[in-house]
Amino acid sequence: DIPNLCIHNMYRIDTCHVPDAVNLHRILGMKHEALSLVPPQFECPLPPFRPAIFLPGARDLPSPVLEKFDLDEHFSSQESRLA
Repeated sequence: DIPNLCIHNMYRIDTCHVPDAVNLHRILGMKHEALSLVPPQFECPLPPFRPAIFLPGARDLPSPVLEKFDLDEHFSSQESRLA
């Protein structure tokens, strides 16, 4: 019989042990006082911050050589170019 094999009261939730827990300070001979709060510490020691940045390996290009440009073509008016 399967229902008889299961122990139903093993995982039950009730308040039958609350009075024993409240009187436990008398049994152990301790003072009954409120618990104090311990302030939490959220700071974790971390190593110093160093971002992983790799500088670009490309070099700057040299400035263009002006002798290779036809400056008259770029700066002249359309009428003078047609003439």
